Amino acid sequence: MAIIRSEKLSSLRFKILGSLFPVFFVLMSVALYGMWTYQRDKLIEMTHKKSMQAGFTIEAGLRSSMLQNDRQSLNETMDEMVRVADLAGISILDLKGRIVMSTDSSEVGSILDKDKDETCLSCHGGKQSPRSEEIIVIRGNEHLLRRVIKIDNKPPCYGCHPAEQKMCGILIVDSYLTGTYELMTTVSKRLVATGLFSFIVVVLIIFYIINRFVSQPVNAIIDGFQKVGKGDFGNWVEVRGGGEFSEMADSFNVMSRAISRFIEEIKSKNSEITSLYTLVRKISETIELRKIKLIVVNLLGDLLHGADVTLVLPHERDSQRFEVVWKRFGESHYQADYYLESEEDPHQFVSKQDLLHWLAESYAEPIYSEGDSKVLLPLQMNEMKFGLLCVRFGGDRKLSSSEKRILPAFSQHVAIAFSNAKLYTMAITDELTGMFTKRHFQSRVNLMEDNYKLTGEGFCVLILDLDNFKDINDTYGHPFGDKVLVELAELIKRSLRFGEIPCRYGGDEFVVLLPVADIPSVRIVAERLRDNISRHVFEFEGHPPIHKTVSIGLACCPQHAASANELVMVADSALYVAKNNGRNQVHIYSTERERA
Repeated sequence: MAIIRSEKLSSLRFKILGSLFPVFFVLMSVALYGMWTYQRDKLIEMTHKKSMQAGFTIEAGLRSSMLQNDRQSLNETMDEMVRVADLAGISILDLKGRIVMSTDSSEVGSILDKDKDETCLSCHGGKQSPRSEEIIVIRGNEHLLRRVIKIDNKPPCYGCHPAEQKMCGILIVDSYLTGTYELMTTVSKRLVATGLFSFIVVVLIIFYIINRFVSQPVNAIIDGFQKVGKGDFGNWVEVRGGGEFSEMADSFNVMSRAISRFIEEIKSKNSEITSLYTLVRKISETIELRKIKLIVVNLLGDLLHGADVTLVLPHERDSQRFEVVWKRFGESHYQADYYLESEEDPHQFVSKQDLLHWLAESYAEPIYSEGDSKVLLPLQMNEMKFGLLCVRFGGDRKLSSSEKRILPAFSQHVAIAFSNAKLYTMAITDELTGMFTKRHFQSRVNLMEDNYKLTGEGFCVLILDLDNFKDINDTYGHPFGDKVLVELAELIKRSLRFGEIPCRYGGDEFVVLLPVADIPSVRIVAERLRDNISRHVFEFEGHPPIHKTVSIGLACCPQHAASANELVMVADSALYVAKNNGRNQVHIYSTERERA
């Protein structure tokens, strides 16, 4: 982590220095360039003034010597002026461009071509060339400032030159620029050295400022972030000296404390969301009412450790009848029926008064009692009431604030699940008997066939037919026959166990789907059904009591058939055998090989 922090701080320093140094370098370069340009211009200007003064002085001195027409004296004067003024040379040209006199005797007699010589081009270069009395020329390794001066033809000169001439000649004065250039070079070097020294000093100062007032505070704040990242929210970041970083550290400290509180809240919320997600995921796995009952009781008991859960559900067809499903902590679930006419309570933790109060009024909120160790949750949507849920803890255990927040949402999701399950149940339930429809049976038997193909787990089918049911309709009428079918359906459902699916197949014919392929066990179920029905007395007001029997055909997959459709056919065939053999019996389908 120290390496990471060092890299981050180095990167920060680099970014700050990298952003400041180019700006500073450009500003310093501009300043140095301005100083150098200013000094250069000043030096050249001084040289120009010196050359101009020397030219005027030489012109005045030479004019008096020229009037005397003393060539020897004129040469001596020119040599003296070159020595005294430290000039490079003086030359006099006639109007044809021929050098008639010069301090450099080797140049006397030479002619300057006005169309090619750079000295002449300053005036004779045409309209495109700017006119200038001064030019810079190079002679050998020396740079010279050459001043070209016209010698005007004045009255004193008329003795030698015609009055109509405007000029007597041209005076050329060469001044040394080498010293000026050397001085400019020296100034430039000193400016560059001064700039580099200043740049290094400023870099060191900026580096110290960044390290002292940026890196150290940032280092402290980064340490704080790293500790917060490890879960240490008690760390306090302190930055002295005030300023933005100090305010940032204070804000960080406030933030870390707030994060600590928020994380605790998030953990609590996450626990709540996880519980709700688990509930929604579980109850979303099925839409069958009988499974949702058990899922709700088992799941709520698991989520609320140490809780006893009781679920009271109204019967679909009997307003006086209720189904009670409960689960004690550490035990399996139990189921029982309860009737309002009973003087007893539906359950140990749900009183009859609680149930009547829920039926009479709509609970809008959970009802807490016994010092928050018990809560009643109404399962309802709008005017639809699906059930009453009770959660109770033993001992000193009480509902926490988090559990209090999650229970209303829990009950709402459960109510939605029951609502969906009720609609689904209505869609797959026979209106008269309350048993599953033939379509639902076909769907479930096809699923069991698919499961058999995947896992090899077989299943069985029982087909029941009420013996001589036509006699009931003919003797007592179809309404009475319907009552017999309704009571028969209830008797069949009470005779079956969880997981065994009873359906009305058509008329007085019923079918039971069993998720096992053990023929002896299935035969026991079939015999129990036959025996319970044969011993039952169908009693209805205004009619004499009657006894009825059933014939049952039994077939299993894969012993008797490998497909759902074939299995139903062979079970139906077994039913007809039972009918033909005298009724009131169970017949197991047998193949030709078995019969042989």
